[in-house]
Parts: sequence; structure tokens; C-alpha cells
Amino acid sequence: MPIDPEDLPGHVIAYYGEYMRPGEFQEYKELISEAKRLTDELMSDYGARIEERPGKRLFYLTEDACADPRWQAYCERRVAFYQRTSDRILQDHEVFLNRCPYCNSLARTPTAKQCAKCYKRWG
Repeated sequence: MPIDPEDLPGHVIAYYGEYMRPGEFQEYKELISEAKRLTDELMSDYGARIEERPGKRLFYLTEDACADPRWQAYCERRVAFYQRTSDRILQDHEVFLNRCPYCNSLARTPTAKQCAKCYKRWG
């Protein structure tokens, strides 16, 4: 799933996660495990929103589940981790942030040649 062009911490973690320190990587793995466990609990408690697509059935948390204090607390911890870790990676390493030459928006991937915001192509 592509990263939102406005999500710099998500972009840095997704494409430059190899620069995470061992403690950061352990925390990242724990966040992923917690998300899976918590999603299962919340879907059990609140049910799931189901979206049918050709050959696929996708399950999403309901609005009530997203408002649950457990989910809110998890999201706050995840946002804080992503911000803290991406700030450190950007400070300690020289990473390539592929920006659109027309609108300066962050491209979806480091190798993208089309902007997800203004849809112009380059390169």
C-alpha cells in the first residue's frame, strides 16, 4: 500500500527503515504485533466493516472501534514512535526524499516519476 505523500515519518520508516537502531526495530516489531492483536480484539468487540472487491473481501475497523480508548492510545504511541524515529534517521543519515519538481510534494516512492498530488510526470 503506498504511503500518503504528506506522511513524511511513514515514508522514512517504510523506505529507510534499515537505518533503525536495534532498540527502535524491536519497538517497531512490538507495535506491529500490538496492532494485530488489538485489531482482532476490537473486531471481536465491535464487529468489522466489510468491503467487497472482485476476488477480495476486506475487513476494516468500525468507527466505534476507532474511537475506542485502546485504539486511540495505540495510535498516539505509533505516531510518537514514527515521528521520533524518522527525525533521528533524517538527522543521522543522508536519505533521498523524492519530491515533485512542480509542486514540491513528497512522491509516493523514492523512484516514482509521477506526482500523487498534481499528477505531473518528470524524469
